[in-house]
Amino acid sequence: TRSMSPPERDAALAAYAEVWRTAYPGVDFARAFALSTKVDLAYQMVTFEQIYRAQEDASYWERRGVVALYLRRLREHFS
Repeated sequence: TRSMSPPERDAALAAYAEVWRTAYPGVDFARAFALSTKVDLAYQMVTFEQIYRAQEDASYWERRGVVALYLRRLREHFS
């Protein structure tokens, strides 16, 4: 949804959330969606860190700095 215009994004999220709101009427989906961007960044950071550790020594240069990049992005979301 990042590349969508605000009205398109709102319509897509409303359609997506409708099914979940029906199944779980007591859940605050607006809050869940707001937190999802932060959780997504944390998940990506942990995933890339694990990929980085699993690489051959000669390949470290390819992903050097990715974890630091996600840490900066995560900090920006909480600032």
